[in-house]
Amino acid sequence: MLNDTVILQIICPDCKCKLNIIQTEGTLKVTCSSCNRTFTSNNGIINLLPKAINNNKRNEELLWSKGGYFSTEMGNAPKFVINQQSVETALVYKHDDIRYLLEQILPKYIFEGNILEIGSGNCYGAAFIKKSNSSAIVIASDISPSALEIGIHLCESINTKIDYFISCDCESIPFEDNSFDIVFGAASLHHLSNTELGIAEIFRVLKKGGLYIGIREPASNRFFRKIWKSKLGSAGSIEKNLGVKDEIYHIKEWRNFFKKAGFEKIDIKIDKKWEFHSSHWSIMLYYKFLSLLPDYLVASLFLHGIDIIASK
Repeated sequence: MLNDTVILQIICPDCKCKLNIIQTEGTLKVTCSSCNRTFTSNNGIINLLPKAINNNKRNEELLWSKGGYFSTEMGNAPKFVINQQSVETALVYKHDDIRYLLEQILPKYIFEGNILEIGSGNCYGAAFIKKSNSSAIVIASDISPSALEIGIHLCESINTKIDYFISCDCESIPFEDNSFDIVFGAASLHHLSNTELGIAEIFRVLKKGGLYIGIREPASNRFFRKIWKSKLGSAGSIEKNLGVKDEIYHIKEWRNFFKKAGFEKIDIKIDKKWEFHSSHWSIMLYYKFLSLLPDYLVASLFLHGIDIIASK
């Protein structure tokens, strides 16, 4: 059975009215009496996407249907087959991020109550959060149902079970105001079409005193942004070849986004821990170099990662 304390808070992503939920044995029907939309549930994933989504968001689903960010196949490639091997590939690809979550984030913050992960991708974040505290209600959300499908299998592989998988748009989160104690995101905000709108939505669905915990977001100055977004840069390659937005902002811009949304306390920490960037020797060497520099110099002159902890 669905947990009424959580699932009955869902709203229509289009008209924002509360949705009607009819649950019978083995089936789930979600309808909006205001705009007459009917939402589907397939393979354990509730589809609450808005009617209109742009190409950036459509390409996210196309990308994940071909294997996700750890696969460069797009276009006419066959649909990705989700099996144990693909889950293992996902875990290997996110090895550094998983270690960072387990060693740097989970020990420092209390993940209790209702927790929403945005831009879940293969759902490693929501999976390990749930595994660390089984009493929390954890919802994994992503624009891509194919990504969440990988997440379901990933949960099985580490012997945990996320409470709900919901395909939705972070810029139109289908939950009522003040629904969550924590919203978590791992390198997800910089892919949004409208970053300010997404952060405003996060603020809306957080309870008073609730936390947004965002990790591994990229930050830099305007010079590095131009390189990052050029044909030679990572973002330029992703946007050109995959059609998915990959933005970068200065720390001051990130802070202003959260301040404008209404967050009372905003703590942005620069990530200089080279041991969590071991995917390639050159990246690890770069972060070893950053670790020798003071934060103000890194923030002013170099491309780097940040964690954002903001309270409502």
